[in-house]
Amino acid sequence: MSAPDPWEVHLGPLLRARDPAAARAALLGEGLPIELAEAVRALDPDGLRVLGLLVARLRYDRLLQRSQKQRAAFEADPAGWTDAFRDWHAATPAVPGDEEGP
Repeated sequence: MSAPDPWEVHLGPLLRARDPAAARAALLGEGLPIELAEAVRALDPDGLRVLGLLVARLRYDRLLQRSQKQRAAFEADPAGWTDAFRDWHAATPAVPGDEEGP
């Protein structure tokens, strides 16, 4: 089994963080390998925030479009489902077929 890709290990959580720019700053303090630290440092904080919002929106839409269970839960309690989605999104890596949701 090969080692996980450092980009997947570190960039995924950045994009799922509630504040990707703050997560970027924290990640830079973790003693990353030089090449990865330089690449993370080069990420524009505002661009990272926008990309994080796009990732969240795509996951949100995909869940509601592909899962009747998630759509029913959303329709029953939109605010509660959205809060649960935020927690699930931050904690769950994005992989194809992740329609289980919160």
